[in-house]
Amino acid sequence: MSLETVAAIVVGLGAVALGWRVACAFCADPPPAPAPAPGALVELCEQRLGQQVHALCPWTHRHTAGMKGRWNGERRLWLALTDSDVWLLYRDDAGTAIGGVHSQLRRSGLHPVWRHRRVRDDHIGELSWPEHPWFIRGELGGALPQRLRLIGLLAADQLTLRKEVARAR
Repeated sequence: MSLETVAAIVVGLGAVALGWRVACAFCADPPPAPAPAPGALVELCEQRLGQQVHALCPWTHRHTAGMKGRWNGERRLWLALTDSDVWLLYRDDAGTAIGGVHSQLRRSGLHPVWRHRRVRDDHIGELSWPEHPWFIRGELGGALPQRLRLIGLLAADQLTLRKEVARAR
């Protein structure tokens, strides 16, 4: 193969790649609406619940098992943490609004298990209450500092360090 042939092939492939990139730019979905500031969402959630919210993260609910049976699927919710409860609240697809209450679960007796997925940059969570036959599984998303705060507060509950953590704030 001559140098001119190789150069022609490289230029042709570059033109195809550039054309593909330009075509894909016009077919791409529009950018999502800007998300409100995390503080604004926390304030909306506090107004909805009437309690102070310590952490708020998007939660994609995947599985529930309890006394009334099992459920598998996908629900986009918010997971909010207050002094004594874990709240699951409905969320819109854009994640810009706080909806009604889906579930209210006690923080006492909760045994969480978390696994970080680096590829999707989220955490898989399994929340169970051994005293009550109740188990939920899903994906915790949102900003990493908020996720780590929520996970840390629930770990402090499990280690019965809630008072010490509250004093350290």
